[in-house]
Amino acid sequence: MSLVRRMCRALVARASLPEPTLERPVCQICNEAQLREPSYMRWRDALRAGYDMNRKIWEWVYIARALEHAGALRPGMKGLGFGVGKEPLVAAFAALGCEIVATDLPPDEAVKEGWQDGPQYIGTLEGLNPDGLCPEHLFRERVSFRFLDMRRVSELPGQYDFLWSSCALEHLGTLEAGLQFIHDAMPRLKPGGIAVHTTEFNLSSDVDTPLSGETVIYRESDVKRLAKELRAQGHVIELNLTRGRQPKTIRISGC
Repeated sequence: MSLVRRMCRALVARASLPEPTLERPVCQICNEAQLREPSYMRWRDALRAGYDMNRKIWEWVYIARALEHAGALRPGMKGLGFGVGKEPLVAAFAALGCEIVATDLPPDEAVKEGWQDGPQYIGTLEGLNPDGLCPEHLFRERVSFRFLDMRRVSELPGQYDFLWSSCALEHLGTLEAGLQFIHDAMPRLKPGGIAVHTTEFNLSSDVDTPLSGETVIYRESDVKRLAKELRAQGHVIELNLTRGRQPKTIRISGC
């Protein structure tokens, strides 16, 4: 009975938290309310990402908004993107004056893992500014591209003001490999820098989930464990995993 009371209190405490917003982004879950915020619409339009209520667009907007809120998107700031595919963030950040190193899988690895012929892999600098979000001459000055396997982040030299990845870490083969990537990437941050990673989240269970394979799905317990480990290393992370309360179903895009 005491366990039931403890569980009830925990559930009530979580339910009483306000839904997370893009006005003040923390570690949070996508929901309908965020897709109606002015910050969402502003960044969605800036990225020319379309108008669907789409989780993938939310991921791009969330990354941009979190970096903006942290003051990272300023001229001269250095950013490192992992598994960038064809996402518009590279060009958008360069247009704001940031110096960007964009990385993605080497072509042989992309072929082996089935990404080469998919709609998201590009593997070249030339393919990262297709919509002209950044004037071409500035894009060439501010952006460089290199191949990198996210499981070997330690091979990458230097430090950056910010890091990001969008829907990439769940494709590293196992659940633990994705968490290890986050840990391994932290030394690439300058003191005071910010890392923003998005991934899929298991809303159905905090027990049963794919632990290995082409795509793994992280549970609330995994996120909380990661947060505890990062805090123990001196990093700052704030969680608000409150689910949305509006009924709209957000379209899921393939990753």
